[in-house]
Amino acid sequence: MVRKFNLMLVLFILIVSSLSIITFADVNTDLNCNNLNDCVEELTPQYNKNQIYCKQTTATCFIISTPAQTTTTTNTTQTNTSTNNVASALVQQNNLISNKVNTNTNAILTIRNNIRELNQDITNIKSQIQSIQNSINSGQQLATTNKVDIDSIKNDVSSSTAGLAALQNNLETTEESLNVLEDDITSKQRLYDLSLFIFVLLIAAGGVMYYMKRKKIAPTINKEVLDYITSHIRKGNKFIHIKTNLLKAGWKEEDIQRAYQETTKSNLKQFNSNKSNKKTKSQPSSKHGKSAPQDLDPNKMKIISIVAISVLLLIGAFFVLKETTGQAIYFQPGIVNETTNETIFECTSPHILFEGKCCLDEDESGICDIKEQFDLDRAEIDADVCNNHNDCSFGKACINSQCQILEDTFKEQQAQLEQCINQCSIKRVKVTTSDNEEYNVRIGRGSYTAAGGLEWKVLKGTNFCLGTQTKIPIEFIAHGTDGILKKEIVLLSKEEVSKRITHPTSPDVSFSVSIKDYTQECS
Repeated sequence: MVRKFNLMLVLFILIVSSLSIITFADVNTDLNCNNLNDCVEELTPQYNKNQIYCKQTTATCFIISTPAQTTTTTNTTQTNTSTNNVASALVQQNNLISNKVNTNTNAILTIRNNIRELNQDITNIKSQIQSIQNSINSGQQLATTNKVDIDSIKNDVSSSTAGLAALQNNLETTEESLNVLEDDITSKQRLYDLSLFIFVLLIAAGGVMYYMKRKKIAPTINKEVLDYITSHIRKGNKFIHIKTNLLKAGWKEEDIQRAYQETTKSNLKQFNSNKSNKKTKSQPSSKHGKSAPQDLDPNKMKIISIVAISVLLLIGAFFVLKETTGQAIYFQPGIVNETTNETIFECTSPHILFEGKCCLDEDESGICDIKEQFDLDRAEIDADVCNNHNDCSFGKACINSQCQILEDTFKEQQAQLEQCINQCSIKRVKVTTSDNEEYNVRIGRGSYTAAGGLEWKVLKGTNFCLGTQTKIPIEFIAHGTDGILKKEIVLLSKEEVSKRITHPTSPDVSFSVSIKDYTQECS
């Protein structure tokens, strides 16, 4: 193919050369001209006017050379001269042609060199193409091998998933057992606290009874001894001298000591009484005729103190039995079927099951009366920023302070499910509250705080891909005497803390929760 191309190239050059010979048949005299008259002036009478022209492209005079140049003239000398000029012109033309041929020959050599280089480049390109083809073949073989490996990995993943599912079931069973054990421990702790309280209460009651009994069985002190001690104290004698005289008279030391204490109490009591009477005389009586309050008997003060301590113990027992006050009370409605792991509810008419609990439905509309009453205040147009479901139109909820549909908040996550090998769902959620309490609840369950004023529960979200995180919706419900006052939903990620939720009628009551962890089930 290369040879054929070279032959065609040589033929083309020869044709061009022939055309060049024809083109350059006229002789260029190299005489400058602007028009024909300039050439006629220079070349006549040597050449006929018809043989002369001025070529505009070169601006020089040319002589037309024709074979039939047989112009007859009587002047032989002129004819010879013309012939010589023509011969000279032909020699010049031949030289020009020779130069052209040399130039074309060099061009042919250059083209041949270029062709050789092109052939070499083509050979190199062919080698590269072959190398690329070999790489493609190797890549296809590697892809086939990788596909086999991927299929093997998928099988391994499926096996691992089955193992994880079995492990998940075992974990849930273990978790259920732990919950039962935790409830048992809690019950035992309550019993221990109650026993401790009863023990303390018995000790306090025993102390009171001992004091009262001791007071009753205390021996009567001889009035003569009391008067003797009193008279000597008033005289300014010291107790040590009084004690010495009484001991000499045959009185026991403990009787003397007790008589001295009673005398001191009696004298103090008499002094306070006299002081009070003086104040009463010097001050007018009250409007209702009541006298000034008298000082309490020390014995009565002791009794009052004991009663106060007993009341405090009773209050402490109340808190022990309640576990918390003003904090969340754990709420798990329904009975769990251990076989199916489902919660069974049974509501008596006119109650119906709604959101995991029984509620009143007197009008038999299939909707809780309390929810119907709440929805009466729904807004017609969504608020820009909401803090209550009623700030949003029907069909929407207040989610993260925006009126939205709960399912729409998970659209991006649902779109990712199409590319997942394994999908997971939330089974239980471990929630920590601002009351420093921790719960492990199922979907649809929750708890209360502020004596039931604020309720929270975990709502169902959507499935998510294994290895990714999801947000968990938690609904807060504020209750009042007339029913539900406020509802809103907060989406929380793992270890994220919610905003502070306040009660509409009690701003001092605020509450927040955080997702500590969650249990997932994957398939």
